[in-house]
Amino acid sequence: MKRALLTSYSALSALGTSGEDFASKLRAGHTGLVPLADDDLVRRLFGVGVLGLLPGQDREDNTLHTVAQCEQKRTLLKKLFAPLGELAGVDTLLLVHNAGPNPATLARAGVLYRAGEHGVLQPEDVRAHLLAEKKLSAQLRTISFHNTCASGTAALAHAAHRIRAGVSRRVLVVGFEVSNNNYYILNSLSALGVLNGQGQTPAEAMTPFDRRRRGFVKGDGLCALLLEAEGHESARPVLEVAGGALSCDAHSLTDGIESGERVAETMRRALADAHAAAEEIDLVSAHGSGTQLNDLIEVRGLRQVFGDRPGLEVQAAKAFFGHTLCVSGLLEVAALAAQAQGGFRIGNIHLRELAPEIPFRLPRTTEQGRFALAIKNSFGFGGYNASLVVRNLAGDAC
Repeated sequence: MKRALLTSYSALSALGTSGEDFASKLRAGHTGLVPLADDDLVRRLFGVGVLGLLPGQDREDNTLHTVAQCEQKRTLLKKLFAPLGELAGVDTLLLVHNAGPNPATLARAGVLYRAGEHGVLQPEDVRAHLLAEKKLSAQLRTISFHNTCASGTAALAHAAHRIRAGVSRRVLVVGFEVSNNNYYILNSLSALGVLNGQGQTPAEAMTPFDRRRRGFVKGDGLCALLLEAEGHESARPVLEVAGGALSCDAHSLTDGIESGERVAETMRRALADAHAAAEEIDLVSAHGSGTQLNDLIEVRGLRQVFGDRPGLEVQAAKAFFGHTLCVSGLLEVAALAAQAQGGFRIGNIHLRELAPEIPFRLPRTTEQGRFALAIKNSFGFGGYNASLVVRNLAGDAC
């Protein structure tokens, strides 16, 4: 069985539009979240004071100018794919994107939707760019994933399974969530009560695992990760996606099972798929959305798998760039890759008072040293669960 190796990645988020920005701000503990102006329409409509904006997003009217016009879409996609180098040998493309109503449908329904003159990024834009600019084959196998906020992690699990089974050699996973100008999505999230409408600064608004957490900050982001079969690497591997598992609670349209049992089951299956024991895990890259219920369910699941291990380190990267919905898992794996390459581990930068139900170690600031084996969790509406086991290949673990 071939190992599935992550050899390159690119991340555009509130942290910036270059790999250097992404890694350096993670290491420095600098959030990319920004407060909105008092007269910002999003603040007035939804009571949201903070967003994770891509560079180029106008904070006054919240229109994403960098993807509002066709030429600017191409520029953004070139920036996304440039760090990945040669992609001609990619045989499978996995697209992670929001599958909500299109602008025309919303307009007919009278829903306020602002997407710029030419609309926002669409799956066909990404595929067309890759065929034209990166010379990928027109026979490229393309699969879409839109399993709510677990989509990115689910796509990576699928990519790894394809490679390990010998079905694919080079799989490109691309995700994009550009919806801070989509008032339909913001209104839906606001109505569900998951957006933090009380925090007026990033440190107040995005606080995963804090006792006083009140919801999340919506972020935009794009991410691309290249997975290659062992023996066919185009660059030195950074991570191995050693195992993965998916499940669905089928319990509620929005919430997972509160006991955390399905979350625990998904992690156990991912560990079994990776032939790893729970005791080998030294880092948890948590979903950590910052809502009261979601964080509680995740902690309950973690305790069922790992026990009350006070030394088990847990990190929640969404404090850096917000909750990017379907792309969050991809950005958080990219964050693991940046940490592996840089020999550091991020802190939980907005954590002030750890929730009493959490027995694990959540450092507040960056720490030096490499992780050896991490588990990455993502959960979505409808009780959709995804977990990955990720091995650090960038250097010997400390």
